[in-house]
Amino acid sequence: MHDPGYEREAIERARRKLAELRSGKVVPSPAGPFWGRIVGGGILILLGVAFPAGTWALLSDGADPDAARIGIALVALLGLAFAVPGLVMVLTSKATTQRRALTLFYKSIGRGNMRGARALVVPNDLDDFPRHYPDHAALGQGGMPPYEFDRGTGFHSYWTGLVRYPASPYCLVRISNLHVEEIDPDLAVAEFDLKLGINTSLWMVLILVTLLLALIVDLATRKRVKAQMRKILVRVGDEWHLFSGEWQGPDEADAIWLEDVGARGPR
Repeated sequence: MHDPGYEREAIERARRKLAELRSGKVVPSPAGPFWGRIVGGGILILLGVAFPAGTWALLSDGADPDAARIGIALVALLGLAFAVPGLVMVLTSKATTQRRALTLFYKSIGRGNMRGARALVVPNDLDDFPRHYPDHAALGQGGMPPYEFDRGTGFHSYWTGLVRYPASPYCLVRISNLHVEEIDPDLAVAEFDLKLGINTSLWMVLILVTLLLALIVDLATRKRVKAQMRKILVRVGDEWHLFSGEWQGPDEADAIWLEDVGARGPR
């Protein structure tokens, strides 16, 4: 828990940040599409097309017609298993909705793409205000807050120490039960469940022994985090960006202050 003075300062800062954004004093730059998702999705789509096309070429040349049809149908299903997720990745590669903004932000954090995640945070949040970790036993074991986001490695160090602290880390991310209230055309409050799976990928060396053993050890040692979150989002052109790049600031934990700045505030 933060002391009342810190919370008051955080809320006053949030009011200033929103006023700067709305007055045009601070103009965020769009993050644009996440090309990693586009490339990855494109590869899956190509594989989804190549499987049935290649099978058609092989089975249609002198094969039994019935067997050929069955084989092509089965491989077409396999192709769809690649192509559909690939298409979804391409279509969701830009933060044009609140869900996509949150998903791109947290998945970027999980993969260690801090530059991509940082691009989805409004620029006047990247200042010297001290950022602390949430009170959670499985989080923040690799860092020593407070951090300041205006420094070159501040944002990176904050999130790395928070959710990517094991050796050779991975962090799986899932967002569920999302509820968004657009309280103004340029402002929204999102409430959702955030689920994280944190572990080291070094257990994968056990694949050399057996895949099953690697999976069992990984699942047994994985740290699972579930948190109810509230994040404020701001419209940037046709995108949505996060108002705060930390886990959850005092101005998001208690967003009633939005009523005082001309917004309706969350119900």
